[in-house]
Amino acid sequence: NNRINDDNGGKGYPELKLVKNILGTADGFAMHPYIREARRLDAKTIVCEQDIVESCNTGARARLFDDSVGIGLYPVDIHGRQEIPGAAQAAKPFQIPLGALITENCSNYIAACKNIGVTHITNGAYRLHPIEWAIGSAAGTLASVYLSRNKVNVNVNVKVNVGVDINFGEQQLLSANDLLAVQMALTAPGCASPLFWFDDVPPTHEHFQAIQIMAVTAIIDCDQFSLSFEPEQLVTAKEVDQAVARLSKYCNSLNHSLNLKIKVGSQLSRAELADILLRALKLALQI
Repeated sequence: NNRINDDNGGKGYPELKLVKNILGTADGFAMHPYIREARRLDAKTIVCEQDIVESCNTGARARLFDDSVGIGLYPVDIHGRQEIPGAAQAAKPFQIPLGALITENCSNYIAACKNIGVTHITNGAYRLHPIEWAIGSAAGTLASVYLSRNKVNVNVNVKVNVGVDINFGEQQLLSANDLLAVQMALTAPGCASPLFWFDDVPPTHEHFQAIQIMAVTAIIDCDQFSLSFEPEQLVTAKEVDQAVARLSKYCNSLNHSLNLKIKVGSQLSRAELADILLRALKLALQI
C-alpha cells in the first residue's frame, strides 16, 4: 500500500517485520553474523591486487597459477570505501592458488574459506560465497588426499570460518605429486570443479577433466586473449609434438618417464588430444 512506499510521515515502517520461521530463530535474525572480512592466513602465496584487477592484466584472464584449485569472478568491492581509489574496480576471471590455503608458518593448517592468503583489496573479490565454496572444496580435497596416503593423523577437525587442522608432519609442504592428486580429484567426474577459466568447456563436457588438467599444467596451449578452449578445433602435427614434449617434461618433474608417440590423422580435435595426453599421464604415473 502507499504507506509501505512512502515515509513522508517520518515514523518508519512499523508494519515491516522479519519473517520468524525462515531462519529458525525466535526473533527472525540469522543464527550467526555474516563476517565480510576475517583474519587472513600468512600463506605461502598471497594473491595481490595486481594479480587479478583488469587494469593490470591485459589478457582474458587474471594471473595464472599452476597450483590452481578453483576459479572465481567478482569485482574488487570494498564496502564503505568506494571513494578511495582502488576500492571498487573490475577484475579479470581469476584462479584460487593452493598456495594461498597453506602456510610455511604452521605445518598442520589448511585455510578453508575467505581466510586464505589474500590482501585487503583482493579479499573484496575472493570473499563471495561461490568462491568460498570452491576454497572449501579444495581444502577438503587436500585433507582427503593426505589422509588417503596415511600422511596425517586420523583426527581431522573442521572449524567453521577458521580452517582444517591437519598434521602434515615433516615432509615437504606440498609436493608436485600431491598437487596433481588434488587437481585430479577436483576435476574428476562427480566433482568436476574447474581450475582454469573456459567459457566453452562446461563440467558436463565429455573431456572436462582432461582439458582442465592439460590447461592448468600448460601442457596444451591456450589463447591468453580468449576464454575459449575451442575443444572441437583440429590440431596440427606440430601442436601435438609440442604438447607431447611438454607432457614428457612434466612427467620428468614428477620423477616419472614417458614414452609416447601420437600419429596425427586428419580428425584429431583439441579435446581428443587432451584426453589422449591425460590417459598417457595416468599410465606413466600409474594412477
